[in-house]
Amino acid sequence: MSSDDFSAYFLSYDLIVGILIDASKLSRLSGDSIDVPASGLALTASMVAEVLHVDELSTTFDRSHDWEKVYAFSYYIKPNYPGRSSHLCNAGFVVPPATRGLGLGGVAGKSFLSYAPRCGYRGSVFNLVYQTNEASVKIWERLGFEKVGKIPDAGRLITRADGKEDYVGAWIIYGDFQRLAMVDEQAQERMAKEACKVSSSLETS
Repeated sequence: MSSDDFSAYFLSYDLIVGILIDASKLSRLSGDSIDVPASGLALTASMVAEVLHVDELSTTFDRSHDWEKVYAFSYYIKPNYPGRSSHLCNAGFVVPPATRGLGLGGVAGKSFLSYAPRCGYRGSVFNLVYQTNEASVKIWERLGFEKVGKIPDAGRLITRADGKEDYVGAWIIYGDFQRLAMVDEQAQERMAKEACKVSSSLETS
């Protein structure tokens, strides 16, 4: 893919960029400065350290930094279908080699669950998640998405030690943002109840 093709595909709609900042700069953000979405998943306290609203970059990010060192991930959000089904979005994620293995794919997924509903979408469809991309499948399942279909021989990928290609299948993965928000809220309530139980037991012991 050429640079022009990449720009046309990845940069033609909303683009979210994750940037690594140090703890001292993150600590300057107060709770009031975190923009909580009106719909979708709110940025809970546990996520504040992971998802930083782009409006805060002007005060927390030194633009003279080396982008190769601070660029954590990026993803686009665009309609998956036109017209009557344009409320369903699609996203494409990029995690550079320098930051792979740090769990940033999951962070990007949480960020997506916050920002995609704010862009007006009700759900997301990932059309081609190759079966060999087990890490991606696990991330989406952990976040509450589900496999709704399978396409056999969906892509030619290098799967052999000799560098030759094979056809591999792909999953179609779907997430309903309203349902996922309810699941997240219920999980937060369970965590709060468990925390109260632990606190009560410590007080009585």
